[in-house]
Amino acid sequence: MTFVLHLLLTLLHFLLQIQAKTNWIDSSHNIHSFLTFDSKTNAANINTHGKAIDFVWGATEHNVNVWRNSSNKNVVLSYYMPFSRDPKPHPTGTPPTSLPWWIQNYPTFVLYQCDRVTPAWECFAGEGCSHVSVPLDLTNPSVLEYQLNIAIAPAKKIGYNAIALDNYSLRNEWKACGAFKGKNGEWVQLYDKTDPQNDPQYAKDVLDWTQRATEKMHALDLLVIPNFNVQNFKTETLQVTNLTDGILAEGGFVSWNPIPNTSSFTTPPVFTTPTKFALQIQFIRHLQRNGKGFYSINEWGIGPDYNLNPSCRKYSKRRRSNVAVIIVRILFICSFLFYCLLSNHSFSTNPNKITNCFQLILSIATLQLHCSCVAILKI
Repeated sequence: MTFVLHLLLTLLHFLLQIQAKTNWIDSSHNIHSFLTFDSKTNAANINTHGKAIDFVWGATEHNVNVWRNSSNKNVVLSYYMPFSRDPKPHPTGTPPTSLPWWIQNYPTFVLYQCDRVTPAWECFAGEGCSHVSVPLDLTNPSVLEYQLNIAIAPAKKIGYNAIALDNYSLRNEWKACGAFKGKNGEWVQLYDKTDPQNDPQYAKDVLDWTQRATEKMHALDLLVIPNFNVQNFKTETLQVTNLTDGILAEGGFVSWNPIPNTSSFTTPPVFTTPTKFALQIQFIRHLQRNGKGFYSINEWGIGPDYNLNPSCRKYSKRRRSNVAVIIVRILFICSFLFYCLLSNHSFSTNPNKITNCFQLILSIATLQLHCSCVAILKI
């Protein structure tokens, strides 16, 4: 009798664990919404409109309890964390930099360029290089433990149920070269000193870290969603999608063309091509079939951050897999709708003519097509 009771209790515990597992909200029907950051909203807005939101990429800490006490307490809230930089910066001085704190406390964690002096700072077009968040050596197992203890585990306790990994890349964009982590603080060369950006070892190291990190985060019942701007079927890309739970593609369907904060001020986005777009849709459907989320941001506008506030993004989902497309330009919507329709049904017209939009909409209504990859952001 005692054995049977123990078996029943074990089974009940197992079932409760399954039931409690974090998953995407089922949005198989209708158009649902998600947010990229919620820093400019407030409790009143969350309580009024929160039921319409399925997912927040980069939720603000002070809003977590508001969400959890709202009518939509199961919303997926992701904690923002740069995947390869200090998750909790300690800046001092002018201009601010966290390097002194790291040299004093964790000197072996810092990742340097090949001159062995300059950290591999992140640098973005139109924004320059920031020295606030120190780049970290992901090959050092202690770095992951630090990330878990300082950022990830506390995020779980606060009420987050996902981690948003920003600036995720398999390319050594910022020319990381090595770290002073050898015996007695000696230099250890990690990547090619003549061409570190194209050293394939970097991708291998990032994938190794991703596997170790996602195992730890999944053990904490946290979804993992990197900001990863690659949409193809290369082995390395599929490794990322297999390890994680969804993708935020900030670079959009045109892959940072125009370049944010530079040519985007004056240059309209390029039209995609049927071949490129078809490959991207195949990639998205691959994610759908495997229960993964996909969020694509396509934007064009003036001023830093395009003069846009964080706002509601629309998406649709099939097979319980999120697919979101954020579009903020009518010129691109017409072409985008055409190619999405093309992927579902033959439709002979010129996608680059605005006059075809009316015909396109009529065709969608007549054929009652459900284009799972299309959504329009109203701003």
